[in-house]
Amino acid sequence: MENLLVHHFDSVRISVDGTEIKVANPDLDITLLGSARGAKLQVDSVIAVIQLPSDSGMQNTDDAQTGPPKLPDNLNIPVLVQLDVQNAQVMLSDGKGWQAKNISARNHGGKSVQLNVQEATGDFLPSATSIALNANFETQKLKLKGKVKTKSDSLNVNIEAPKDNLTSLKTSTNMTISNPKDWIPVELPDIVPKIEKLKVSADATVDLQKKRTTYNATIKTRVGEFWPLLPEDVSIKLAGDQNNLDIDILLKNDEGGSIKLNGSFDKNMNGFMTGRVKQMSAEFGPQMMPMDMEIKSAELHDKKINVSVETRQGSLVDGAIDLSDSLMITFTGDISPYEPWALDWTQGNLTLGARSKVYGAFDGHSLKILAKINSIVNAYHIAADSLQVSLDLNLKGIDFSNGIIYSPKETFDFNGDVKWDDPHPHTSWNVSQRNGGKASAYVNIGDTIALDVEADHVVFATIPFSDIDLDKKINGLVTGKWSQDFDHNIGSAEVSIDGRLDAFKLGAEAAVRQNGDTIFIDKFDATHDRNTATATGAFILPNDSNPDFHTSGFLPVQLLYANISSHEFSIPLLLEPLNDSTLTSGMLNGDLSYKQGNKLIGNLDFYDIKFRSIPPELFNIRKLNIFAENDKVELNSYLDIGGGGWTGNTQVIINNVFNEKRHVSFSHGSDNGGTLWAEGFIDNDFIFNGTIDANGSWFIPGTVSEIKNTDLHIDMTAELKKGLKGITADLRVDSTIYEPPRTKVQFPIYMRGHLENGLLDINEARTQNDSGEVISANLQFSLDSMKLMGIDINSDRFTIQSGSHWLLLENMHSHTTDNEDELLITANIPQISYKFNDEVYGQAEAKARGDIGFSIPHGREGLIKNNTITGNIVIDKAVFYRNFDIDITPSALDKYLTMFNNFVARLRKTGAQEEKISVASPINLSLHVSDSQMDSIAVVTPFATFPLSMDIWVLGNTVRPLLRGDITNTNSGFIGVREVYEFELNNLLISWNDVPWQNGVIDVSSSQELPYCSETSEKEKETCPINLDLQGTITNLQAVPSSNCGGESSAASIYYNILLGCIAEDNGEETDWNKLAGKAIGKVISSTANKTLGGDYIGDIDMKVMLFENNTTSDKDSSYFKVPVSLDRWVRNLSLIFGYTQDQSSENRTYDQALQFGVNYTLPVFQEAEYSHKNHLSPSLELNAMLISKQYLTNTGTESSETSRIEKNIDIDYTYRFWNPCLLGLGRCETMQNKDKPKEESK
Repeated sequence: MENLLVHHFDSVRISVDGTEIKVANPDLDITLLGSARGAKLQVDSVIAVIQLPSDSGMQNTDDAQTGPPKLPDNLNIPVLVQLDVQNAQVMLSDGKGWQAKNISARNHGGKSVQLNVQEATGDFLPSATSIALNANFETQKLKLKGKVKTKSDSLNVNIEAPKDNLTSLKTSTNMTISNPKDWIPVELPDIVPKIEKLKVSADATVDLQKKRTTYNATIKTRVGEFWPLLPEDVSIKLAGDQNNLDIDILLKNDEGGSIKLNGSFDKNMNGFMTGRVKQMSAEFGPQMMPMDMEIKSAELHDKKINVSVETRQGSLVDGAIDLSDSLMITFTGDISPYEPWALDWTQGNLTLGARSKVYGAFDGHSLKILAKINSIVNAYHIAADSLQVSLDLNLKGIDFSNGIIYSPKETFDFNGDVKWDDPHPHTSWNVSQRNGGKASAYVNIGDTIALDVEADHVVFATIPFSDIDLDKKINGLVTGKWSQDFDHNIGSAEVSIDGRLDAFKLGAEAAVRQNGDTIFIDKFDATHDRNTATATGAFILPNDSNPDFHTSGFLPVQLLYANISSHEFSIPLLLEPLNDSTLTSGMLNGDLSYKQGNKLIGNLDFYDIKFRSIPPELFNIRKLNIFAENDKVELNSYLDIGGGGWTGNTQVIINNVFNEKRHVSFSHGSDNGGTLWAEGFIDNDFIFNGTIDANGSWFIPGTVSEIKNTDLHIDMTAELKKGLKGITADLRVDSTIYEPPRTKVQFPIYMRGHLENGLLDINEARTQNDSGEVISANLQFSLDSMKLMGIDINSDRFTIQSGSHWLLLENMHSHTTDNEDELLITANIPQISYKFNDEVYGQAEAKARGDIGFSIPHGREGLIKNNTITGNIVIDKAVFYRNFDIDITPSALDKYLTMFNNFVARLRKTGAQEEKISVASPINLSLHVSDSQMDSIAVVTPFATFPLSMDIWVLGNTVRPLLRGDITNTNSGFIGVREVYEFELNNLLISWNDVPWQNGVIDVSSSQELPYCSETSEKEKETCPINLDLQGTITNLQAVPSSNCGGESSAASIYYNILLGCIAEDNGEETDWNKLAGKAIGKVISSTANKTLGGDYIGDIDMKVMLFENNTTSDKDSSYFKVPVSLDRWVRNLSLIFGYTQDQSSENRTYDQALQFGVNYTLPVFQEAEYSHKNHLSPSLELNAMLISKQYLTNTGTESSETSRIEKNIDIDYTYRFWNPCLLGLGRCETMQNKDKPKEESK
């Protein structure tokens, strides 16, 4: 002690009731005067060992308290008091302890005290902690502020209390903890999720004396992933007092899902809660399952909870949890058939048709469930009316009992178990059919996985398959067994099948065993109807631990040996159980063997292979042979392709079959001269690299078009497993010649294309004519959908010339548009020029323009539409003219008539045939053809000359086109024979009303003014109109003549007047109209011919044509003509005679027809001018020689070549006129004339 106010001790030790406190080097300094007055205590260290009191010592004392504790209002610390401790250590008797450094306590003025601990460590403190406390009692309230802080955490506490009642507290707390797990004194199990940064904000008002409390708190943190939830942001809000608590909980994950819970509880924790899980999913096994649900109610009362939950799909679950004595959970569920928990978990292999019921109970030891599932539409390809099963789940496993499957054909009983806590962990199942069939399976799931399966006379037909037709077609029994040790790869299986497939007997027996990685097929015999096949073999499975393993060719295994044999095997019968009706016929004979080292040997013959969907005339395989020897396989066949167009020999050779790369060559030679060949390599991944070439002539199947010559070359890489999409190829054509059907026009084709991902892209194609004019095109075609994706065709000018035809297309452009309904290809041709020039048929010229479209509809399920050709063709000018002399002779008329009749007959026959034609997909038509102005089309011929206008729609389809519209004339032109029989055209109309073109209706009216044949003065200038109308259809046209000129107005008389060129007034019934008409026609023919020849070479032609019906059976019923040809220019009075006669009498016919050829010579006698005889007027002497070829008839009236003969007639004719009308010098009186004067023409 330095003085009375300064004290220093080495140490101070205090011991009270087992508690010891040791203070080292305390130094007390007291200052009473001056500005620095006060007391200061400095201590090097303080060590406290505290004995905790026992439970009995913690009983409350009965110290009477007269009121709440108080802080004196006049409490004041007048001087500075300071305590500094460098080190402090506190140890409790239970082993806990703390250490602190740099502890200081001091007052600030008389009413404020501050305590600071720079660093504290010990139990419950995860790291070095600093503590700051401050007490202020300047006002009527005591205010305490505390702050506890570590490197990453902090706690701030504010407390206020009145000085006169320290039990009435008002507090606020803010706490931030970065890792709450560090503050927990015990090690948490791994199952507890990670809790990240924790923030707590709380306000409370506490009255300790009255025991009243109100509080509000907000807790925010982030909880790590814990099944079944993803990491969640957690927000908890609490509000309440000593009697009630309201709580709101919100969990949100990073994917937008949330869980909301709202509840209210009393002081006994009885209460009610609701909530919702929204857009939350959880991983259950291989599936993500939705957890969306609404917690309609959760009521807690007396340790019992009643919960009602509804899922998003409408499943309802009601449960009760009893916590009073021991845990007991009971629940019932009304499950929706669309519940994803059932549907998605099975990856679409479960479809329910009705709501199901679930009843269950859990007592803390085992879970018992009774499931009743109604209307199973599909459960892994099985259907059932309903299913019922009991489940008993405990710590050792699950027992399935009393399982019943109700199906339409049978009821199945089943039971089973899954045991994981068992001396022999396993799962086993037993299924029995009511008709006696049984099946069982036992799977050992312990250290060794082994399987034993047995089937005893299982009736296949009653198995309720849902989407497999096998149960509808197969009716038989299956018996067999299978044992397998999966760990040691040892097993064996034997199975036999006996039943019927539709009407066919089906049987099979097989025995297979496994030893390590080797499989032995000891027996495989199959009988199907009349087909039989046998096989044996052995192969090694892939094994990385076997360095000697190598695959056999394309096979993924190493084949040791194999033998396959079958004879008279029907391939369609084999395909029929698979619902494959590709083939209608096809047989197989052969044997094939393989032995490692010796490779392949065998021969297979296929014959009479025909496809159901392909007509045999388009494709069939008469015979196909496959021969194998060592590592070479050769295929030879003669194929009928394309109706004979591509028919020829095909050969495929594969070398080095068992190598990694196999050389493949293919060739096909068609009978008409085309050759196709390919060569390349195929590796183990079924990738082909090679080339394809074609040359020669090829018919295009289904058409009469032909590729006259081709030079196609293709470089191709094909991943055969991917089908068409796996093909990548470049196509090249330089000089292929294409010839369209029914033309002699050839188009040279140049083309470049690329095929990839199933899309053929012809980026450059063109054809060029002899004039250097070009049509260019490009197109895209999808091989996957077999649809044209787009095409563009362009040409500035292109001329096509074939024989008499010349066609010019100018500025032609096409483009493609695609929409959801169709792909439309439109070609615009603004200028079309056409010319026709033929010596026989005449000449024609036309100019037109238009648009042509081709519509390809997109396919839709259940809807089939045909392609459509559309267009609008406008004819600006069209003229047809033919200027020739008409040969109006009997043979010519007969020829014309025969040609016309044959033409009409062909039209009728064609129409009848087209009625019967049926094509699977004809092309629809919708073309509009019209002229640009009235009478822009003209016909100019000797038979008819007139202008016309047309407006026609071509509808229907390519099999049966229909027309709608008309062709009209504006009352100008003529029909008939120019300058001989011309009828003025009054009206012409050809119309169609959605009918074939042959059924067009013709309505033509024409007229001709004819004079009367009488030469009387009063009628000399009179004329009368003769009307000739043509009515009917194109194939059944009727001529309707009419007149009102007096006398007979029958069709025969009108034709007679037309032929005569005048109106005859004497038309009695005895007139032979056919003969008169023949004479008139003969006269016209004679005059026309002589005019053409430039002289009188043809005499009066005598002819008779049966134009009119006649009731007589006389010679009038014979048709004949005689043509005299004068040779006066060379030999005077010499002429030739040609004749033809056909007997058309209805009875007493002796011959059918006769041909005549003769010579007539008039002798130069009796021609003197002075010669005359009163009874022999104009005598003449003629010498005739005639050859007649007659074809006589037999008694039956049929022609016979044996009765045909040639008759030779030679005669001398002396003729004269014995009467000549001459009365009083009037009439045709003969007079004596000089020879230089013209001789009077006899009449």
